[in-house]
Amino acid sequence: MDLGIDWFNARWKIDDKPKRKKVSDTVKNHVMKQQHYECFVCHKELPARKHFHHIIPVSKGGDNLPENIIAVCSNCHDMITHQMQLDEQSNKDTKKTEPKNVWNTPPGELFR
Repeated sequence: MDLGIDWFNARWKIDDKPKRKKVSDTVKNHVMKQQHYECFVCHKELPARKHFHHIIPVSKGGDNLPENIIAVCSNCHDMITHQMQLDEQSNKDTKKTEPKNVWNTPPGELFR
């Protein structure tokens, strides 16, 4: 009976989505060494509690390769994440319009 499985999954919030792969220690060490153990943004020494930020988010097709990862301090990671959220919201709010075709648009309509 399918109802039992649905109830179980809903009760314990089990979903079929695959878990996101963690960035390997090898990649983390490579990135930190490449950045001379400095935060990519503020260039201060990386603290013990550092973040590994995906340049292209995994949700948008980014991967865990060193070319897509930067090591940052927690303050800079918060700043980057906040800015990305603002940019994403701005893109949703901005109505994208096609550029006007100058040759087929009456002169009075060009600058409206």
